[in-house]
Amino acid sequence: MLLRPRQEIFVRKSVAALKEHGNTVSIASTGFGKTICLSEVGGRLFDDGAEKGICMVHRDEINEQNRKKFHRVRPNGISSTLFDSKHKDWRGQMVFAMVQSLATSTALAGMPTVDFIEIDEGHHAVADTYLRIIERGLQLNPNMKLFAVTATPKRGDKKGLTRAGFDNVADVVAIPELIKSGHLVKPRTFVIDLGVTEELKNAKRTKHDFDEDAVAEILNKKPLTDAVIERWYQMAGERQTIMFCSNVKHSKDVCAALQARGIAAAHVDGNTPTDDRKAIFDNFRAHKIQVVCNVAVATEGFDAPTCSCVVILRQQSCHGQYIQIVGRGLRTVDPEEYPNFIKTDCIVLDFGVSTIIHGSLEMEVNLREIKGGKAPTKLCPDCYSEIPTTSRECGICGHEFPAPVRAEGEAKLIDEIDEFGMTEFDLLEDSTFKWEDIIGDESMMMAAGFNAWAFIGWYNGFWHAVGGISGDQIRHLTVGDKSQALAAADDWMRLKENTQGAAKTKRWLTLPPTDKQAELLGLPKNDAVDNVLKALSFGSKNTKLPEHGVTRYKASLMLTFKFNKAKIKSLVLESATRLENKIAA
Repeated sequence: MLLRPRQEIFVRKSVAALKEHGNTVSIASTGFGKTICLSEVGGRLFDDGAEKGICMVHRDEINEQNRKKFHRVRPNGISSTLFDSKHKDWRGQMVFAMVQSLATSTALAGMPTVDFIEIDEGHHAVADTYLRIIERGLQLNPNMKLFAVTATPKRGDKKGLTRAGFDNVADVVAIPELIKSGHLVKPRTFVIDLGVTEELKNAKRTKHDFDEDAVAEILNKKPLTDAVIERWYQMAGERQTIMFCSNVKHSKDVCAALQARGIAAAHVDGNTPTDDRKAIFDNFRAHKIQVVCNVAVATEGFDAPTCSCVVILRQQSCHGQYIQIVGRGLRTVDPEEYPNFIKTDCIVLDFGVSTIIHGSLEMEVNLREIKGGKAPTKLCPDCYSEIPTTSRECGICGHEFPAPVRAEGEAKLIDEIDEFGMTEFDLLEDSTFKWEDIIGDESMMMAAGFNAWAFIGWYNGFWHAVGGISGDQIRHLTVGDKSQALAAADDWMRLKENTQGAAKTKRWLTLPPTDKQAELLGLPKNDAVDNVLKALSFGSKNTKLPEHGVTRYKASLMLTFKFNKAKIKSLVLESATRLENKIAA
């Protein structure tokens, strides 16, 4: 598989920082593919001469997932083994380890010398179990490299990652960048004043955050709860929703009020039995439950792509945790997993002042500025670590840089959605593959390699993405806006192709069609190309041939579309029909 261009930059910066500092933290929001990058960084350390490494996680299911992803990224030449409650195998070059199993005195005594340690969910690295493992690794090899990836480097207890030996941040990929690239949906953020804004601003604080009970005392009143539910029902009443409440009683009371209105709602908290919690989340994903009320459970490790509304009924002074909360609603949807669901945005309803404190997620980002050279950095005023200038908070110690003050307002839209209209030029230029306008009116585009091809097309108000493999099943990849369709299609190409396939794309751009292609398309005859384009189109009116003509690559795409047109059309129309039925319902 091929990395996305932005993932390649992330990996390159991380490896460079490891060579310069011996340690680094790289930060990326949900949806970026942190584990893929973690795997590639490990692979490149082996390329540079490393003989043994450890990848650490804190949950069993993540450990096996990480091992599989590593071999998907690096399919040949590097052996791996597991070290967990069931396996204690050090033989692999890369050992995928459960922290709880590796941190025991017996395991540490038998730990071999390693050249590097990688930590997934790196904000956990300051826990005592992680620190014992890191200390032992450095005892055995003082030159051991230490690498961590995380989406939320700032911990609620304010413990900085300097405790684990980190002193720099290699790269930061924020939510706005992934929205622009089509890998997350757009948040539409509203701050709604319930008449208690000043009380919330002045609410009692604990050492690390607002006092949950003090905030709940302000918000957990029946008239306010009724107003919250009414406003939610008006603005997002048909959406799968996660509500983040101030404390457990507040969450239970809001849940009860929703149920009294006939809304399928459930409450979860830290004391909810594991099986019950899993059943609630499974039912939420299956749309048997519409609203999940919680305090801080549905954050890290919780994935529900069909969630398209987040309600904030709490005060959140930590910027990282605020991003975690909003991020629960931003994942895109795989139509194969959720065939009757379309998602192009997420409504965020903030009934407190968290958004005013932290500023919006919907900031302007120019992807062109991150290309080439060393990114500009700044020093954190608290721990003096080197971090990217775009960082809103230090990934090492958690220092927050001031955010612009936002005005209050009844249902105020914090940022205009148009700020996220990433240009098609940026999306296409960033692709490893060449995307061609196959019929001349920009309503259908395709790309191909040796084995795989991908198509995006506009139909009945939405963009659809379809992917295929030679001799294999063709599948519908996504439906949404153009950036989402192109992101899904481009990811399909990177997953199914390699550098040779991308090289073919570039080689064929300067070659004329083969004799066989010309024969199948009727290219030698006057005006024949226009006739071919008209025959290929299923709805487009403009069939003007692009000025650059037909290359071997474009002829290949036109034939691929011609041979697969019936199936592509069937998949698009089937998806469009499901959407129409859902909208009508």
